[in-house]
Amino acid sequence: MNLKKEFYSLISAIQYFTRIPISKNHHFDFNYNSIVYLPLVGFFIGLLSIVFFYLCFFITKEVEIAIIFMMIFHSILTGALHEDGFSDFFDGFGGGYNKDQILKIMKDPQIGSFAAISLIYLILLKFYLLKHIFVNVQTYYVIFILVQVFSRWVLLFFIKFLPYARSDGKSKPFEQISSRRFWIFQIIYINLLIIYIIFYDKNFFYFLTLFFLVLFFVFLYFKNLLIKKIEGYTGDTLGAIQQISEILLYLLVVLFYKYQLFF
Repeated sequence: MNLKKEFYSLISAIQYFTRIPISKNHHFDFNYNSIVYLPLVGFFIGLLSIVFFYLCFFITKEVEIAIIFMMIFHSILTGALHEDGFSDFFDGFGGGYNKDQILKIMKDPQIGSFAAISLIYLILLKFYLLKHIFVNVQTYYVIFILVQVFSRWVLLFFIKFLPYARSDGKSKPFEQISSRRFWIFQIIYINLLIIYIIFYDKNFFYFLTLFFLVLFFVFLYFKNLLIKKIEGYTGDTLGAIQQISEILLYLLVVLFYKYQLFF
């Protein structure tokens, strides 16, 4: 593994999936080498968002206001990339009746009623869940960052195991990711989690296991849905799955805290 090439692949992934200013001389080359760093990009996004939350809370002393500003910052940081995919997904799957129609609607830059309504519900639900977590869960900063990581990690499996639905598009090159590279990075990520559990909090083993189970069912459900409806994935469907996974993981935390199963 060439460390210099891997470093540039990481920088390329950060440059593409965020609006973090990187060197103007280095542009995302859009190939399979960078996509495996998506969970790590999620870590950086989560970390920067939490730092911004602390800054806002320090100034305002209001959790709700700090969360709202953090959500705004998060959208600016990512360019609302996944939220855009989320809205296009609901427009396409809500208004389309076959593959060609769904793909055409998702590619349309105009926002429809399904997209508008889904975004409103998404923002309201995300705010409510984050407020509950940030107020009641002591390790909310760890959970928030882990959700950013896991909700992006699951996307790698869609990219690896599903065909690309369009004949062209930005996500198509990711089909070329090799099995060897894919599984090497899965082993690396799992080992990092094991190290985290051993040295930080052994109780998180059960919690992370539930994260894996939730995302496993997310993968199964959307894999079948995407194959049935459009015969594969698109960038918009990946954005939707990331947002839905994020909401489900927040909801899992809230429910388990509410019923005091652990924490």
